[in-house]
Amino acid sequence: MRFDLGVFVPGAIEEVFDFLDDPWNLVGLGGLAAEHVRSITEVAADDQGRRTFDIKMQAGPRTWMQTVQQVARDRPTRLVTRGWTWVNDREDPALRVTTERRLQAEEDGTRLSMTIDFEPQKLRPFARVLNVVQRGHTRLELEHQLHFLAERFASRDTERR
Repeated sequence: MRFDLGVFVPGAIEEVFDFLDDPWNLVGLGGLAAEHVRSITEVAADDQGRRTFDIKMQAGPRTWMQTVQQVARDRPTRLVTRGWTWVNDREDPALRVTTERRLQAEEDGTRLSMTIDFEPQKLRPFARVLNVVQRGHTRLELEHQLHFLAERFASRDTERR
């Protein structure tokens, strides 16, 4: 499943990039999974500034992990992450997600364009059908998150005045 989304953010390109570069900020944007985040731990970093994070998730008695790697980090114009969801074995993912964020400075802010690829790894036939049915809901949730990002920067500018 692939989504192409975009939004205008009323903030400087460097500020928007820094916000997107912090995994705690992305969790704070909302979404169904945000309430399930228990911890975020940086598990690796390289000399280019790219990092890998393990995110511990919990819903009731169920726990699972999401690992997110920054595979391209070209400050302030591009941030690409590859992530996967796993339960017991990091090498046995249930879902892979690649997100490419492209930022472009505009007169009064930043244009953020995103491409998100979801690749379920272990879908039974019924789950495949459910995945197609939920596509619209998933897109709506992603659009809401971008809206919240733009609102957050807009309200910050209002507070400064």
